[in-house]
Amino acid sequence: MELPRLFDDFNHSKFIVHLSLFFFVFFFSLRLDETIQWSWWIVFLPIWSWKILVFLGAAIGTFVWLKNPQSRMDAEGVSQFRAMWLTVTVHCFLFLFELFACEQLVQPTHRWILVFLPLNFVSLLSFFVCIWSVKRERPFELEMFCAANLVQFIFLALRLDEIITWSWGVVFIPLWILMGFFVIGVVYSIIFACLVMRSTHHIAQEQRWIALRSAFTSTIVVLPLLASEVLFVYRLDGLAHISFLICSVPLLVALTNLMFMACGSRGGNKSGFFGIRKDFCQSLLASCPCLREYGNIKIGPDSNKRPVNPDDESALMNEATVWERKMDPVKYAKFAQTTVVVAPCLPLESPD
Repeated sequence: MELPRLFDDFNHSKFIVHLSLFFFVFFFSLRLDETIQWSWWIVFLPIWSWKILVFLGAAIGTFVWLKNPQSRMDAEGVSQFRAMWLTVTVHCFLFLFELFACEQLVQPTHRWILVFLPLNFVSLLSFFVCIWSVKRERPFELEMFCAANLVQFIFLALRLDEIITWSWGVVFIPLWILMGFFVIGVVYSIIFACLVMRSTHHIAQEQRWIALRSAFTSTIVVLPLLASEVLFVYRLDGLAHISFLICSVPLLVALTNLMFMACGSRGGNKSGFFGIRKDFCQSLLASCPCLREYGNIKIGPDSNKRPVNPDDESALMNEATVWERKMDPVKYAKFAQTTVVVAPCLPLESPD
């Protein structure tokens, strides 16, 4: 394990989102089973903490952006600022929906179709955010999820208000269709990985492992989600007397896998939250010298290697060659240009 690579590839935003959803699903399932008697306001606290971080980061980022006029002259800085406020707008409507839903669960005084209005609006807004993000090559996983489930949100509201009396298996038809596309993608990735691994053509070993890793990660996320949906349908339609916690176990497994995958999903949107215009981990390492020194540690089979004897000239030359290969090519070119070459002094007169 190389800690520098772990810091470079860590996606903090995805990790926080999946961690918040994990605790929310866990508490929500226990509350539905009446295993815990907590207030619904406490149950919703994990996902509200995620929203609070977004709003706090946007406030600090806006303050820093206004205090630095040179950032308003930079096209990349303006794009990051707009992306930040588009994200904040989406989270505002999600936060509004969560407040309405929590109030409805505490004291049902409104119709669910009114509660779902902010969620329906954010689904429509997500279509435009996705188009804007595609043009600027920015990630948009949350927006794409909201846009793809617009019909599902409408069906849920109508079913909860008993305007439609369909079975829950029929209500979840939009989600079945979406999961069908995911399953097709998983099957395709598995077939592709098998073909790449068994191919006799000249394919780099790294590309083979990338295909295999893609098939594995998609499988351990999609299949638990599909299993959780099937269990929830059986539970809600009364076909099986199982607890909501058991129904949510595959979903919790999928969220756990997503948290581990966030440690290697490389980066995320650099949208100026908390006034940071570059990668979060790079900023953290730059502000904490001790952490930066810790991040240079490499743990592996070679970590306990015997120290090189300074008297062994050949060993020192081998170590220098290894470090030259590991060094960044651009940095090594600058290092080679600034290196002074010392030649031995030779006399002008040589003996006959």
